[in-house]
Amino acid sequence: MSKRIGIAMVALLAMVMLVLPVSAEIKTINSGNTVFVGEQGLNITNAVPDDFIAYWAEGQSQTDVPYTINVSSQKTSFYVARNEFEGRTGDWYSWNGTAKTQLAFKVQIPSIDLKIWNSVTDKDVSDKSVVRGAFLTFRIESNLHPINTRANYVEGADGFLTVKVKDPVGSVYTIVIGEGDVQNPLTKLPREANTMTSSLWFPEGNTVATNYWATDAQVGTAYVYKAGSYQVWVEADPNNMKTNWNSATGNVVSTLRTVTIADDTVTITANTESVVRGNDFSLAITGRPNSNYVLWIDGTSGALCAEIPAIKSGQAGVSVPNATAYNYTYKAGTNVSDSAANCNGSYAMVTLDDSGKRTVGVSTVASTNDKTYTFRVQDNKTYAIAKFDTVKVKVTKGAVTIDAEGDKVYYVGMDIKLFGENTDSEKVYLFITGPNLASNGANLDDTTQESINDNDATFHVENVKSDNTWEYTWATSGVGLDAGTYTVWAVSQPKNKGSLSGVKYASLSFQIRKAFVTAQMDTTRLAKGDKLVIKGNAEGNPSEGVNIWIFGTNLAIDRTESVEDDTSFKYENSNTRDWSAGQYFVVVQHPMYNNKLDAVRRDDYVVNLAQNLTEFKIIGPNRLMGSDAAEALVQVLNKPNIDDTYVKLYFMLEEGYINIDAIGDQYIGDKFTMKGTTNLAVDDALIITITSASFRPTEKTQASEFSGASGTVKVVKGTGVENAWSFDVDTTGFKPDQYIVTIECVETGTTATTTFTVSEVPPATPTTPPTTPPVTTPPVETTPPVTTTPPPTTTPGFGAIIALIGLGAVAVLVLRRH
Repeated sequence: MSKRIGIAMVALLAMVMLVLPVSAEIKTINSGNTVFVGEQGLNITNAVPDDFIAYWAEGQSQTDVPYTINVSSQKTSFYVARNEFEGRTGDWYSWNGTAKTQLAFKVQIPSIDLKIWNSVTDKDVSDKSVVRGAFLTFRIESNLHPINTRANYVEGADGFLTVKVKDPVGSVYTIVIGEGDVQNPLTKLPREANTMTSSLWFPEGNTVATNYWATDAQVGTAYVYKAGSYQVWVEADPNNMKTNWNSATGNVVSTLRTVTIADDTVTITANTESVVRGNDFSLAITGRPNSNYVLWIDGTSGALCAEIPAIKSGQAGVSVPNATAYNYTYKAGTNVSDSAANCNGSYAMVTLDDSGKRTVGVSTVASTNDKTYTFRVQDNKTYAIAKFDTVKVKVTKGAVTIDAEGDKVYYVGMDIKLFGENTDSEKVYLFITGPNLASNGANLDDTTQESINDNDATFHVENVKSDNTWEYTWATSGVGLDAGTYTVWAVSQPKNKGSLSGVKYASLSFQIRKAFVTAQMDTTRLAKGDKLVIKGNAEGNPSEGVNIWIFGTNLAIDRTESVEDDTSFKYENSNTRDWSAGQYFVVVQHPMYNNKLDAVRRDDYVVNLAQNLTEFKIIGPNRLMGSDAAEALVQVLNKPNIDDTYVKLYFMLEEGYINIDAIGDQYIGDKFTMKGTTNLAVDDALIITITSASFRPTEKTQASEFSGASGTVKVVKGTGVENAWSFDVDTTGFKPDQYIVTIECVETGTTATTTFTVSEVPPATPTTPPTTPPVTTPPVETTPPVTTTPPPTTTPGFGAIIALIGLGAVAVLVLRRH
């Protein structure tokens, strides 16, 4: 291509043209012309000789009254208004008020679209990439071409179409440079003799040309069109239609298209830098559209095919194997065959699509060597001018993990959910080691079968999911395990414990225990009416629960209770008030390994399901009762063909009683505690009422004579075999009287009564303090005679007297109180 400088570059971004052709006259409408909704200023005088135009909607007969518009004042400046015509497209007629006289015009909704066209390959490249050097043009698809057939249209005059091309930095071109540096306009199309006469149209005419936009045009040594993405669209504005349509896309403005101009290079990228073997990855190649490129795995010559990645066959645009690619000389004296392994998938010929792109899938397997591989792509041209690119992908070994739900302590017969990940292969192989099993492992599903290398049937095999996870719910019932510590192995290949070198694996150790059941009661003495509660723990996850058997005089109960996730269970019965007093026997039955209760009640009998035998009767005449029934059940459960286990309990059911300790007589204002013992259950509620024996109804005008107290207390655990209760009483406010104590148990209906007396506090007796005689002081003599005088008698002092008075008062009070 020749190169232009100066004028070509200025013209590229020019906003005006040096020579302006005559504007086209497209306003005159003759009879039968097509007009478009949104056109303005039309002269319809020739098309409408009458004052009205008329329209019949689809489905109407022309004998019906038409829709009419008075155009008498608009004939030289008619507006095809959207509100009038957008819903009334088709034929309109000149109307004289009573009849149509001629076809006036046809009304259409405008439409327009644009595609970026490769004028050499004659293909649409909209929203695609082209290599610099491609010749492009614009295919306009529109129904506006009838405008160019109007009576006064001047061929070669300026048109009403404008193609907009915006470069990557935002400049909008008014021309593009074509082959031979020809400046091709983008505004006021169609121009000159390129009349738009069909719905498919190119700026240079109704057929595609080859030189409208040269993407490798240069100014000096610089490319005019830099590499990057260009936006292209077309606008139509005949008779102010673009404004009246508010630049509506699809009507007067086309959908925005893009084209990316790329340099003539080739690139290859991978969707990952590293991949775990056994997984696929992809390579993305970009270059010239519809061109061939050689792809191969560089540096693999002589490698075993199973140990290297493979380009997948059967892909669109990818020829595997390909002799041309294998024999291609990619540098002086060196062919692809010297660099790539001679394997199906080590080399290929890749044909890029219309956008100059192709994605190529590559696979790896468990035996692929873990190393870095180089993939090279090169233009299928003479090596001296061929462009190439490389990308590296590292293949790594995967990993295997194993875990299990729960605390790694399980019971024979339980289902154990095993799970983990395997990024090294598509299957995981499971086997088990432990007491009395094959030293190198046994089949998880049949522990008597030894796991043998490369024999899938001797392992439990699970497929790995697409997210590299796997899981298996292992039913341990019937696999032949006893209590002990075991290890389950997860391996990426069918290898047993003795051959795990170089193989990815993981192991999980856990305990298998025998299932068992425990049970207990809060007390072995139960008052009639109290709730019977039996609780305990059942290990081994018995899905059927545990069975509770209760036997007594004329009583046989069996009830299955579910076992919670924490292994606990609980049985409650609040109907003991109706039971006979006496001894009762309890058997709590666990289904054990087969997770099935083997001894059950069926109608009036206990049945041995393991042998399908009716063992003994527990309801009706000739039944076993109490200890006999309990012992018979235990004997059934002890049979060798029944694996159920059990625990035995017993309790005494007694008539309920409440003992009240003796209460002495009290004085008003005394505080004391009533207490006693009972065989009622801990936490039973006791309602205590203390009422005056002389309490009676009064008139409403009289003050109440009631005095006493009431309250509720709970039975508490006693120090011996009996439980205890207590109630604090404050006699302040009591009247002197005999008081009746009533105690009633809410749960059992048990009652007890007693009485005590409250008296007035007697007045204190006053005491007279002793009289102390006065002390006479003898007169002092000046010269006393020398005489010997006996010592005087000592009398109590004040403090001592007060002390004695106090002691006397205390003695009187004590005597009076008692």
